[in-house]
Amino acid sequence: MSGIHQFVPMLHRHDAVGEHTRSLRDRLVAAGFTSRIYTELPDPETVDETRPYLTYPEDAEPGDVLVYQFATESVMARWLAARRQPLVINYHSATPPEYFIPWNNAIARLQVQSLLELADIAPRADLGIAVSEFDAIELREAGCASTVVIPVANVAYPPVAADPDTAARLERERRARKPGVGASWLSVGRLAPNKGHQDALAALFVTRMTTDPGARLTLVGAPSEPNYAGALRRYANSLGLSDAVDFVSGVDVAQLAAYYRASDAVRTRGLRGAPDRSHVPWGPGGGLPGRCGGRDRRGRRRAARSETSSSCRFRRPPASRRSQRGRAVGGEGSGTGRGYGPPECGESPGGGGASPVGPDDGDRGNRGHLRLMLHHRRVVSK
Repeated sequence: MSGIHQFVPMLHRHDAVGEHTRSLRDRLVAAGFTSRIYTELPDPETVDETRPYLTYPEDAEPGDVLVYQFATESVMARWLAARRQPLVINYHSATPPEYFIPWNNAIARLQVQSLLELADIAPRADLGIAVSEFDAIELREAGCASTVVIPVANVAYPPVAADPDTAARLERERRARKPGVGASWLSVGRLAPNKGHQDALAALFVTRMTTDPGARLTLVGAPSEPNYAGALRRYANSLGLSDAVDFVSGVDVAQLAAYYRASDAVRTRGLRGAPDRSHVPWGPGGGLPGRCGGRDRRGRRRAARSETSSSCRFRRPPASRRSQRGRAVGGEGSGTGRGYGPPECGESPGGGGASPVGPDDGDRGNRGHLRLMLHHRRVVSK
């Protein structure tokens, strides 16, 4: 029996693309379609829900439709482009390599590779589904003839109660501060350059210098890019914010709910005009918890505000220039294969990731820190 089958490089739980893929499968099955998920690499938490993509030819039936969840590079892209079945690209945007070039050359090369794969597979697709109008523009520029904008599938999560121990600790810390001064800010997202946490630090510096000298910021997120995470800490220290910024990672959803509820202002990151892809797995519609937010200056409970920080709009060059950009990042004559180009920033010759930069950072970490300082000068000069 023919079906609608999805392909994703790796299926993760509590991940925006992963939860969208799982939710879409459930909806297709509920509508009476046969639907399976095929992956390039298995995730131990979801291995029972997936099959290796190379086994699909054995399962193929006449009339199948293949849906590729495109968000990063994968050998599946060109493999799918060569299949005869109708192909749909569900495009979640690929992070531009410009974000990572100063921090991690290995990741930047993979992002360049994803753009090259998009240029190959987009003209082959019968339909491109974009999660935002911005992403639809990127699909059309890559050569996709037919596009439509459909937001990610809603993921139904029951409300999560705030962890009582974390909530009590945050309440004690709030009461210990001077009454009427010191709003609690919250910025949630991986410590990666495309999340733009440096904007929150710059805004906190300006606020403390002007209207609220006691304002504090909590950054909740895993340090997924160590060079950038280290530079964020040095940036905060250089602004005199070491006592006003807390870096938090390794929290579960209940603990994170406590941070949301204790915050006066919440900053979300809209990447290049697209909706924020940070996954907040609770509350109606997957949004912020009900009555999230601290108290006003008189101690009364108030609702949190959510402020979206937009970054520079990135326009991809024509397809004819993408191979040139790949050579610029990967090295002369590097081609388009995975892991091409000379190793940099502590990589192994085999193409591993960059080594973490500690307090005595290396050259790449220093250059990244300089970029943050220059960014701060532009913000303050305005």
